[in-house]
Amino acid sequence: QGLPGASAARPFQGPFFGGGGGSYDVLSVALHELGHIIGLHHSMDSGAVMYRNFLQTHQDLTDNDRGALLDLRDTCVARLQEEIEEDLD
Repeated sequence: QGLPGASAARPFQGPFFGGGGGSYDVLSVALHELGHIIGLHHSMDSGAVMYRNFLQTHQDLTDNDRGALLDLRDTCVARLQEEIEEDLD
């Protein structure tokens, strides 16, 4: 067990604790893990917050991340509409 983003090869070292290779930006890790909590999967876009490896810091979502959020929203809305229609029948 360990902290999000930690591995034997790249231990978690906090908000750029150490500031060098093997360190992570806590905000970027938290943003990525929050994406999983709300239902997003890993992205194939290496610049996206939801990319499977932490290659850079993120201060904002990428277009890829925004698109995934919109897709998730649309899926949730469609499911909710189906539930409401079933309840009304």
